[in-house]
Amino acid sequence: MRVTVSLQKESYRWIFKQIWLRKGVIREPQLQMPRFLANKDIEIVDPRPSRPTYPPWGPPVKDDPRFMPTPRLEDHPDYHEDYVYEFNTKTRLLEGEKQALILTKTQPFYELPDNVQKLIGAVDIPDQDELIQRYIMQANVWDPTKKKLPKRFNAQIPGWKFKAETGIPRRRIMSTLTQNLLRLCQSLGGRYPDLLQGRRFAPEAYVSSSYSFHGNNPILIQGEVEYLMSSNQPLAPFGSEDVIDSSVTHSLPDMFPVAPTIDLKHQHIWRDTNITGWREGFSHPHPHTLYLTCSDFWSVSQRNARGLAFCFAHALALAHSKYGNDTKTLPEPISTQCVMTDGATFHFVCFQLNTLNFDSGDGVKNLVWFDNNNEMYNKILPKRTMLRNTKYEDYDPEVFKKILALYVNGARL
Repeated sequence: MRVTVSLQKESYRWIFKQIWLRKGVIREPQLQMPRFLANKDIEIVDPRPSRPTYPPWGPPVKDDPRFMPTPRLEDHPDYHEDYVYEFNTKTRLLEGEKQALILTKTQPFYELPDNVQKLIGAVDIPDQDELIQRYIMQANVWDPTKKKLPKRFNAQIPGWKFKAETGIPRRRIMSTLTQNLLRLCQSLGGRYPDLLQGRRFAPEAYVSSSYSFHGNNPILIQGEVEYLMSSNQPLAPFGSEDVIDSSVTHSLPDMFPVAPTIDLKHQHIWRDTNITGWREGFSHPHPHTLYLTCSDFWSVSQRNARGLAFCFAHALALAHSKYGNDTKTLPEPISTQCVMTDGATFHFVCFQLNTLNFDSGDGVKNLVWFDNNNEMYNKILPKRTMLRNTKYEDYDPEVFKKILALYVNGARL
């Protein structure tokens, strides 16, 4: 960069501030008697008016919340001096999937389980592909929503300045597409009554569950997922007894010298309660499939970590409600599923909770199956022109078949 005269010019404003910090002093004026009046009996009167005194002010309404003092954390009824490590929907793990495997004591597999793969293509819907392509266009193009969009950036042309644009927000695109796909799955209820009677949907489903990691590190997982499908019957285990027994010899990843809890927030306000999201006696208490929308720009590994953590949280909350918080060995495994999407690419997670013993990394492990980067369609953004020139190509019908396989898993077809 060429140094010009303007850059070499001194900032007198900055210089004045520095001098004022060192030498600037405000002195109150004092009354001093002149020397020629010192020996004369003359009373000196301060000409400055005295400052009036007012009674202390208070709000007209004593309990007006606008003028209440800022509450302290220590005054909260759920405050604890000992903090817990909190994992929520905004927690971004440094090592992503690897770190989540350590925290949940889990052995990974990188394909869908056998009992789910057998269901791919087992059921179909009339005009299935045509309807899904219309859903894609409805979410991305046909929606009349017009809101100011974030400023675009293209790493290939960093100097290019994009114009301000209005259109459909990214979160709305994902929500619209997810709702339409779920409604298409629910249309199977007329053909298979078990899907209609044995499934319940809950938007913004909340879960909260805690456990002790390696004896002295309490971890609290809490947050909401966009949609939760629950069932009146538990999912069958994804892994057989032989797979569970062989997990004893599996070694968890190692992050030494970094602690796996490094990215978890220290939380002093928490409740030692187990929340599944359902009242006691609910007819469909078993978590079946979680649906998460990813409006961030995280890596695939970090998204897998979030999906794994919330599948684990729902399974753990159900285990604590059924068997108590002190149980270490489960009578039978608890299985959950998860579907994550950013509006075009889908990631699938199948989790099986086998043990509640988190004192060490030895012994039986929990199991998880990942199936990543399933592109339903290719969304080609224009390089320099406006977003209205976006192209949608390469529709893949196999992606929805996997979504449908997870949906009908556990039902009598």
